[in-house]
Amino acid sequence: MALKNIHSTDPFKKVVVKTFKDMYSATKVTNVKFDTNLREYSANCFQKFTFLGDKKVNAADLYENNYTMEDA
Repeated sequence: MALKNIHSTDPFKKVVVKTFKDMYSATKVTNVKFDTNLREYSANCFQKFTFLGDKKVNAADLYENNYTMEDA
């Protein structure tokens, strides 16, 4: 399992964070990572001051939903 951190300088991070916020009704998303073997993103999601957990989004679902840089 090869995890790669998605840094704030990566322009695609905005799209990934927006996806997590939309899918899980999160208000804050931290520690965004990409698993190159499973092809999925994971992040810690919070709703107000409540920890929702380490959530996952499949990369194929992200691209399937036609998220683009303009959505960020």
